[in-house]
Amino acid sequence: MLKKFPLVLLALAAFASVSVHAQTRGPAPALSSIRIYAVGSPSCNWEIISTGAFSTTCNHGGGQIQVAVLEIGYGSTYPLVKMSGNTLPSSARYSRTPVCGTASNYTFTCSAGQIVIGFLNEYNLGSSYQSGLFTYQNNSINGGGTFYARINIL
Repeated sequence: MLKKFPLVLLALAAFASVSVHAQTRGPAPALSSIRIYAVGSPSCNWEIISTGAFSTTCNHGGGQIQVAVLEIGYGSTYPLVKMSGNTLPSSARYSRTPVCGTASNYTFTCSAGQIVIGFLNEYNLGSSYQSGLFTYQNNSINGGGTFYARINIL
């Protein structure tokens, strides 16, 4: 299996050293965007996906494909995630890391007092898939609508 997404490791290290106390500051921001952030595999390591890309540029075939999906805003806890038309079990998500900052300037490391504006969700597709269409759909928890992202993994 691939190592955890490098940016997420930094975020986890930050959480280990900072004590964060939750404060209510208002309603959660509505889901405003979903983006396939990166695709990883042993053959290509992590490939950062350009906004609007329809396909990976690297051939990730060979098994153990992983996908990182960036949500800005708050979506439901259980999005609809599919690979090659097959719904993935919720257990395929192995990490859900808070994202802080603003929608245009965010970081994967949250400090005490920062506002969580979204989440980086990471999925392990296992060895069953060599390539195919990965789709991700989620609904805002507070009226922001339904958002959808997809990437053809080569």
